[in-house]
Amino acid sequence: ERVIAREIASAHNFPVYYRMTNPPLAHARVVTGAPGHGLPALRAAANGCREKYQTRNLTPALLNLAEGAVFAGDAPEARAASAEALDLARQFGMRGYEANALRVSGEACRLASVWEAAAVAYASGLDIAESLGMRPLVAHCHLGLARLYRGTDKRDEAQEHLATAATMYREMDMRSWLETAQAETKELG
Repeated sequence: ERVIAREIASAHNFPVYYRMTNPPLAHARVVTGAPGHGLPALRAAANGCREKYQTRNLTPALLNLAEGAVFAGDAPEARAASAEALDLARQFGMRGYEANALRVSGEACRLASVWEAAAVAYASGLDIAESLGMRPLVAHCHLGLARLYRGTDKRDEAQEHLATAATMYREMDMRSWLETAQAETKELG
């Protein structure tokens, strides 16, 4: 199936990012518990964009890699990839990617227990996402802040952000994310 995807991508002149691997499949493998299969493909996609000087495609490739590294528990790789994605997004004025890179940077910093940097990244990503009307990303930033505050024993702040995230997920009919927020609310007690 990977060979067929590459052939189709090549035939239709998709960016090398898609020709080298199947980023959505690799990302799915990482977030569903198979980082050993997904992370190498996400690295290959990012490296392929670098080699072909596809800087605009490199940003989403790096975001996928950073998020995959977060799920795999690799804080250094997550921080490096999200920082590079953030730099590129800012360089090219890609505000949506900038907001997402800040959120993923928050995730990476939280994973590395760099609490203050995580809070700043989430809040900055939240501000940009709100200004652009990116409601799912706004909800994800609230969920990230809730997890951060839960980890730093700021229970009231965690509950507030979890409630906001859950409400937004419900309004947008994002069921799996709503279930995640509700489960975390129960754990918080």
